[in-house]
Amino acid sequence: MSKVIMDIKIVVKKKSSVYEARAFDTDGKLIDSLVALFESNARRLLKEKLGLVKNQKSAIFTTR
Repeated sequence: MSKVIMDIKIVVKKKSSVYEARAFDTDGKLIDSLVALFESNARRLLKEKLGLVKNQKSAIFTTR
């Protein structure tokens, strides 16, 4: 079984009272996104959702 490694850029922006994290590949194509109440949670939860880190806490508030 081979492991595919790709470069992913995660951008977090504030949208009204929540933070939206968006993941892009090297070509700039949107991979996935989610919304959380805190900036640090948004980045961490998106990494967990994409399988880049182990699930440490389960606190996804809203997914898109």
